[in-house]
Amino acid sequence: MPKTCPLTLSRPTKILLSGLVVWGLTACVATEVPQRPIADTRPTVQFLGAEQPPEQIRVYVNGLEFGMVSDFDEPDEYLRLLAGAQAVELKFEGETIFSTELELVNGAHEVVYLSNPTISVPSAEVTAPASTLPSDKQ
Repeated sequence: MPKTCPLTLSRPTKILLSGLVVWGLTACVATEVPQRPIADTRPTVQFLGAEQPPEQIRVYVNGLEFGMVSDFDEPDEYLRLLAGAQAVELKFEGETIFSTELELVNGAHEVVYLSNPTISVPSAEVTAPASTLPSDKQ
């Protein structure tokens, strides 16, 4: 003779338990969260005009080396820094050939134009796009 379960549940209890099981299973289903890209608004700096030899000129910001000028001289290659005052130096064989102080703001793109592409003359001009200039200078 088959044995029967001594525990009998009332109809409302069975409904409640089946609801809890279904609720528990639906909580385990992973839902996909939409992904949105986060904009990087750090200021960018680019170096142009160093033709001879940009791969040998080192870039320093606040005394820390960030790479070579050739790393930051293409249209889509920028040096990303923090907003605020930044001391930028270019060095060739350990000797400073150019230095400037940049005041950077989030979202700005600064271009450092090296007016003489040879290493022996460290003169330069720093410009910013019109959108980052104060309204009285436009």
